[in-house]
Amino acid sequence: MRLPLAILLAVAVLAISAAARAEDPDILAPYRFNPAPKEMTPLDKQRALDYRQQVQTQLKDLELKEARGRLSPLARRDLLDTRSEAERMDRVTGAGTTGPAQFGPSFLPAPLPSLSH
Repeated sequence: MRLPLAILLAVAVLAISAAARAEDPDILAPYRFNPAPKEMTPLDKQRALDYRQQVQTQLKDLELKEARGRLSPLARRDLLDTRSEAERMDRVTGAGTTGPAQFGPSFLPAPLPSLSH
């Protein structure tokens, strides 16, 4: 009687952890465009740009969370990996630099107005 209960409990724990990971998926795939082809077809170039955009979006989200102080140590590691992959994809696609400066002044939330006048 205890074995089916233990199996059910194990399946429930796995399902919950899978659902938690599905909430914030990591899109990094360093094997993509590795090594970068010397000559890219228009389709390859578009796929590389699409993937770069996904990496940029994830990077922006992680940097915003870091600026707000909401990153766990594991998420900080993800941030470093994402930065590295974004820089690599910048080189592959020939795009500009990656980082908070790229997003301009609107990257971080505007400061709240002062209450003292």
